Amino acid sequence: MARPTNEFILRDEDKIWLVDFHNQTSNKLRERKRAYALIMLDRQHTVKEVSKLTGFSEPTIYRLRTIYQEKGVHPTIKDKPRAGRPQQVSEEERKKIIALALKPPAGKLKKWTLRSLADYAGKIGLLEKGSISHTEVARILKEEGIII
Repeated sequence: MARPTNEFILRDEDKIWLVDFHNQTSNKLRERKRAYALIMLDRQHTVKEVSKLTGFSEPTIYRLRTIYQEKGVHPTIKDKPRAGRPQQVSEEERKKIIALALKPPAGKLKKWTLRSLADYAGKIGLLEKGSISHTEVARILKEEGIII
């Protein structure tokens, strides 16, 4: 193993957190790889070796080192929030969909389906007709823990 040019040492509490974080498979893979890179740097692997182990470029490894030294472990590992499409359904509309899903189904239906909920909400004027898709209804109900 080649000797690293700049010694890199993690704080003890960061080592423990990083190993635990890396071993949790529920975490995002790219975040786990960042944790692994820092662990390998702490074990005195060279930047080139860490690059081969993680698949990150050498400049990325140097950037991870710098961010850790300047800002700490969490800003180094965690992804920054990403911009996305703005939410199309207001909080009031969400509440209406949830309330409708908790009521017995309308007409001849024995059980609500996602499509029937979306269609019925438009039909009765709860929401503008066609303004919500069955996939959006599914997302709302999933976030609330409601199973249909």
